[in-house]
Amino acid sequence: MKLVLLVSFVTLHCMINAALKCSTTLPEGSVINVTDGAGNNRCFVVITPSSTKPMPIAFWFHGAGGSANHCGENRDPERKSWSQYALEQKFALVCAEAVQYDHGGEWNIPEVITNNTGTPCNTTDSLDVDYMKNIVNTLHEKSNIYDTSRIFTAGCSMGSAFSLYSAMCIHEWFPDSQSSFMTHSTGLKIKGDGLKFPRDLYNPDYSWGECPKCEYFPAQIPATALHPSLKACIFDNTEDPTANKPYFYTSSLQLEKAWKQAGNKVETHYGSGGHCQFHSFAVMLNCLDDGTRRLLPNGNIPTQPPTPSSPTPSPPPTPGSGPSVECINACNQVCPNLQGKGEECETCLKKHEWDQVMLKNCPPTPWAVTLKTFCDAY
Repeated sequence: MKLVLLVSFVTLHCMINAALKCSTTLPEGSVINVTDGAGNNRCFVVITPSSTKPMPIAFWFHGAGGSANHCGENRDPERKSWSQYALEQKFALVCAEAVQYDHGGEWNIPEVITNNTGTPCNTTDSLDVDYMKNIVNTLHEKSNIYDTSRIFTAGCSMGSAFSLYSAMCIHEWFPDSQSSFMTHSTGLKIKGDGLKFPRDLYNPDYSWGECPKCEYFPAQIPATALHPSLKACIFDNTEDPTANKPYFYTSSLQLEKAWKQAGNKVETHYGSGGHCQFHSFAVMLNCLDDGTRRLLPNGNIPTQPPTPSSPTPSPPPTPGSGPSVECINACNQVCPNLQGKGEECETCLKKHEWDQVMLKNCPPTPWAVTLKTFCDAY
C-alpha cells in the first residue's frame, strides 16, 4: 500500500513539474523555479539585459488559459516585442505563469472582495500571494542586477485583472516600490453592473464579482488617493469583446472612473478593435514610466508619428452566418472529442468561453451561435 502511494505521489509530482510551461528562446532569458502558497512548483521567466546598474522590473501577466511560454516574444503593429524593448531600454522583463495543472492557467484572484475586506493580499487569501513574494525575494537576492524598488505590472484579460490585483498588493507589501500599473481588456467589475464576465473559478454558478458575498473584481478601489501615489495606465478597445456587447471595455471605463474619483492619477488609451488587440507596446511602456525614468532610464520611447492608428474592426457576421473555421478549431482545442455532443459539449465550452484561444478566434460571432453550431445544444 505504501509503495502504491509513493508511486502515485511521484507520478503526481512529475505531472505537476511537466505542466510548467515557462520558456524563452533568448540568450538573455532564463527560467527560474519557485513555489507558491500551496507548496506547488511554479516558475517564471526573466529577460535580463546587460547593464552596469541594477535594473527595474516589469511584470507581464498572461490571460486565462495562457502561460509564460516564449516570454515577451509577441509583437505589436510596430513589429516590436516586450522582450526587445527590455533589451533596448535596460529593464528586466518578468513573465509570470499561473498554475497550469489546476484551472488551466487562471490566476488565483480572491473570490470575495468587498468594501469591508478591501483587496485581500495575505498568504491565506491566494496561493499567488506567496508566488509573487517569492519572485520578488528571488530577484532581490541579486540586488546588483535587479532593483526591486522599481516594480511595474502589466497584463491583458485575466492577466490585466491580476496586474491590478497584484499592484494593490505590492503597494501594500512594498509601498515605495511600484509607481504605476497597466491594464488591458479587463478593468473593474462591480456586482450588479450587468457586465458578463467569465465564470468564477471558485463557483462556476456565478461570474466573477457576482457571488453572494462579492462586491468587486479583481480589487476594491479605496475611496481616497493612495500614498505613495500609484498611476493607472488603462488600455482597451471599444469593441471588447464585441461591438454590441463591449463588457470588458465598459469595465475599463469603470476602473477609470473609480480610480479618478479616489484622486489617483490615470492615463487612458482606448482604440478600436477587440479583446487583447494591442496597438503599441511603446505607448504602454511610456505610460508606465510617466516621465520619471524609473522604468525607462533613457526616457520616453519614440513612437511612430502619429501613434499607430487602431485597426479597422472586423465587420459583424451576416445573418445566419456561423463561427469561422478558426473558431471551430479553437472549440476543438478546449473541448476535444465533444463536438456535436449536446449538453456535455455545451457544459465544457461554457467553461472555456473566455479562454484566450476562444477570444482570439470566435468573436464577433454571437456566443449562442457558436454553442449551437459546435455542440448542437439548442
